[in-house]
Amino acid sequence: MQTIYEIKGKLKGPTVTIMGGIHGNEFCGVEAIQSLVADLKIKRGKLNLIIANPLAIEKDVRAVNVNMNRIFLDNVSPQILETYEYQRSLEIRKYLDESDILFDIHASIENSIPFIITEKNALDYIQNLNFDLILTGIDAFHPGSTDGYMYNKGKVGICIECGYMCDKNSTKVAIQAILDFLVSLDMLDGEILKSKKSKQIFDSKLIYKSTADDFKLVKKFKDFDFVPQGTVVGFDGGKPISFEKDYYILFAVNQNQENQECFLLVSKS
Repeated sequence: MQTIYEIKGKLKGPTVTIMGGIHGNEFCGVEAIQSLVADLKIKRGKLNLIIANPLAIEKDVRAVNVNMNRIFLDNVSPQILETYEYQRSLEIRKYLDESDILFDIHASIENSIPFIITEKNALDYIQNLNFDLILTGIDAFHPGSTDGYMYNKGKVGICIECGYMCDKNSTKVAIQAILDFLVSLDMLDGEILKSKKSKQIFDSKLIYKSTADDFKLVKKFKDFDFVPQGTVVGFDGGKPISFEKDYYILFAVNQNQENQECFLLVSKS
């Protein structure tokens, strides 16, 4: 399977990398790239299309050895250095280092909805995209992500979450997002599918990690569900977990080990 494509326009313009499949069981970005690449001709700049983690994709697993979206770092442990994902990340970095903008495509757990993860230096680049919810500040909690790698180099890193990872509609969301993004950069001709809703920006505030080996949510939370002050979110080793402020919740999952991410809390910007 070819995993890296380079497309050049006739005119000068930005260098953009679009990536899918950094997690091997999130198929939407891979399918979007594969469906578009044969006919995608850009007017200007350079476009890199990357299928990031082919071995994990082949095995239909999130990762072969380690989460690839946490290892775009200058310093990692010796154990990480030898992993498949880290070695693959070194190949990908060559393309990120030449790029002005990264557009990284993901999907998430059940009850997820489409939204964008980025830092505030990229807000102008996403205004025309058909996403209403924007999450900022998560790079401080998740060092080693691809969008964080770009941000730390003074560049633009954008991650789009296309909905539930097992929902085929996530591929349609990814395809439309790619086309809209390239049109917004004047790299393609076309009309953008704009949302009629105003964008809501949320700032990351807290990631809660389990302190026992049996964290259980009180219910299934949807991404961006409102959690009022004092609401019990779950039980960590039998201890009720609540907070003294109002928040919104994302990525909420049960855990059966200590020191695992259970949920992210955010607030409106």
